[in-house]
Amino acid sequence: QQQQQQQQQQQQHAASSLSLKRLGQKLSQVKSKGGLVIFLDVSCVIALCSDLCHFPPKTLQNLKFSGCTSTSKRAEAELEYLRQDELKSPALHIIHNAIGDRKMLMCRTARAALERIFSSVGGERERERFRRLVSTIEIVADEPAEVVMRMTSRKLKAESKVIFGTGVSMGLTTLTSNKAFVRSSRQKQIHFPVVLHPARALIGHLVQVPNASNEQKRRYNLS
Repeated sequence: QQQQQQQQQQQQHAASSLSLKRLGQKLSQVKSKGGLVIFLDVSCVIALCSDLCHFPPKTLQNLKFSGCTSTSKRAEAELEYLRQDELKSPALHIIHNAIGDRKMLMCRTARAALERIFSSVGGERERERFRRLVSTIEIVADEPAEVVMRMTSRKLKAESKVIFGTGVSMGLTTLTSNKAFVRSSRQKQIHFPVVLHPARALIGHLVQVPNASNEQKRRYNLS
């Protein structure tokens, strides 16, 4: 029985080594693509559509979440942190610099997850941004890398493994704010190219439309 266990361990190690080798080959293809394509995860699209990233700075400074009947004190504190962080580090600046003129790709699982999110939370402005944005993104089939799908942790959602794993299998840089997943993968010696940006949330269903001039509405996409 001990010998059989040793054989199974050797087979698992061999399979893991092969998967990592294939992963290395995939990642090496990134250079040949010339950085013309970038892979988006759920968190990136949420940031691109969030009112937090589109309000004029003056409006953002005066934005209050207290008194929102649909938020708890803890949620208010988290939203306040995001508001302050956006004032210090605008997420769109980082995201747009990372995207540049690259073609944007997203897998089907990410698209489905976003459809669920935007159907339940978010304001109309945020939903409209999502409708416009998703029309410019190429949706690809879920083809997650085996080495990513085999990652085990209670903190790693199966959905996230499919999304990140698809980016890995395609040899693409993933644009994300999911630091927890990236950290967990690196702890397991699974490295893949990512660009991290600040996390943001949908808030349109929690705040009223701020007073803004027509120029501000045009400039900050508030209409």
